[in-house]
Amino acid sequence: MVSGLSIFLSCKGPNSTPTLYTVTFDARGGSAVTPLEVEHGKTVQKPDNPAKDEFTFGGWYKERACTTPWNFATDTVTADITLFAKWTPVAPATELFAITYSANPAAGGSISAKSTNGTSFESGNKIEKGTVLVFTAIPNTGYDISGWTGDATLEPDNKTAKLTVTKNSTVTVNFTLKKYTLTFDAQGGSVVAPLEVEHGKTVTQPDNPEKTPFAFGGWYKEKECTTPWNFATDTVTTATTLYAQWKTTIQFDVSKMTCWKNGRPLNGAAVYENDRLYFESTPPKGKTVEKWKLNDVETNTTDAQFYYTVQAKDVQSGTIRIDYEEKTAAQTVIHFDPSKIECEKGSTTVNTGDVVYENDALSFMAINLPAGQTVKSWTVNGSEPTGALPWIFHYTVRTDDIKSGPITVAYTEKTAAEATIHFDSSKIKCFRFFGSDTTPDIPIADGGTVYEHDNLMCIAKLPAGKMVDSWTVNGTDRLMKLGNSGFYRVDKEDSDLRFDYTEKIAERLELKFDSSKIRCTKLYDKTPIAPGQREKGDVLIFRTVDGSAVLWKVNGNNIPGRRSSYMQEEYGNENVLEISYE
Repeated sequence: MVSGLSIFLSCKGPNSTPTLYTVTFDARGGSAVTPLEVEHGKTVQKPDNPAKDEFTFGGWYKERACTTPWNFATDTVTADITLFAKWTPVAPATELFAITYSANPAAGGSISAKSTNGTSFESGNKIEKGTVLVFTAIPNTGYDISGWTGDATLEPDNKTAKLTVTKNSTVTVNFTLKKYTLTFDAQGGSVVAPLEVEHGKTVTQPDNPEKTPFAFGGWYKEKECTTPWNFATDTVTTATTLYAQWKTTIQFDVSKMTCWKNGRPLNGAAVYENDRLYFESTPPKGKTVEKWKLNDVETNTTDAQFYYTVQAKDVQSGTIRIDYEEKTAAQTVIHFDPSKIECEKGSTTVNTGDVVYENDALSFMAINLPAGQTVKSWTVNGSEPTGALPWIFHYTVRTDDIKSGPITVAYTEKTAAEATIHFDSSKIKCFRFFGSDTTPDIPIADGGTVYEHDNLMCIAKLPAGKMVDSWTVNGTDRLMKLGNSGFYRVDKEDSDLRFDYTEKIAERLELKFDSSKIRCTKLYDKTPIAPGQREKGDVLIFRTVDGSAVLWKVNGNNIPGRRSSYMQEEYGNENVLEISYE
């Protein structure tokens, strides 16, 4: 039995109040965002983005650490919440500045720039603030760095400077010409003050120094006074010393003698202190030197030749006079075996039975020696003279020899030591050289046998435009170089000889001569040579067409003799080689 029933029903009707939650927006330093009231389970209407100077708004997040973003499309509110703004710093705007650099003067050298990471930077471009630039200066030849101007800081080496970019800047490296001391060595004359000269500049010639009793002969580049200094064109490029040359006048009778200086005839009257001069008498036939005279004072020299060194004490009234007294020369007859010996006086052939005179300078050369034989010694009237060379005997006719009557010259033979010769036959021709018109030179093959005292001549086979620089035998420079030819005298100690040469670019010159009067050939193969442009290096022989004896001239200088040969390379400072005669 049920005594009673109690039922309580609770429900919300259509007019009940919904549950609301507050959504707070923490802008974290940005502009304020108004909180929102949101019903339970509802999404949130996204508010306008806040703003914050120098930051970019990155959205709303559920945590202060901003790890989980709030999704306004799907996330719903079920309690009071706070959303947090995420901010990303805005990178500051890049500042660029123009940097200009230069060299002053531009001819003085160069300047370049790199950032510290090695990137090159061109002058006038812009670069970011804070960049460190390193400037490097390189002076040209003859210049030094005198300093830096502008905004860069000089480094200790003076060649580099650094700049930290903070504004538009300029950097200039300044160059200045080097200065050198030009010293004047008056070589015993009055003092000439030194000069300071900028690199590459010419020099104003100073007043001439004085040195009694000489006249001033100019300033030269070497103490020996071989190359004159040209004040109009020569420039100073290093510390330099110039040397004074002192001259006087030498007087002699050209009809009685020839004068030579440094192997060349002296035609002009000017000579210089310490010049070594060689005088050769040319008396008429039947006459000879009695005594040489210096400033009209007799010397003790009675030979056909007179050697003299120019000295201050000998200068009288600005001149030095050389002369000799003549006397009748004693005479005799010379005898020798013409099948074994050739004889010359100067460039004139002397035959056996010819008359010769006191002080005649004769040269004898052995010919037609049997293979493997050489000269042991020369004899004059059966006696061996001292100092005679085996391959050529230079003999001056002496009064004492004439007193005994005719003079007989001969030689004794000996077995010659042997040697083997080696060379590249594609590059070199080799001959046993006699230097005679009557005795032909004998070709020698690679691997051939040569003998003691043989005079060997090597001829280079060269391509066009080349000439010999140096000759070597067994790797050393022991050959006498004559243009593209090399000469070597075989020694008794030689056993194995290897010849070679190095090349260089051949210079050219203009060869001039009158081919109607003069015949020119190469020394070794007698190839005819015509006037015109030629490469230096060939050894040339010049002869008169009619065979007459003449006084030769090379570029206007007298060369006594009937036949002369000239190496073109001796005229390396000249562009023209002109051969003529009187």
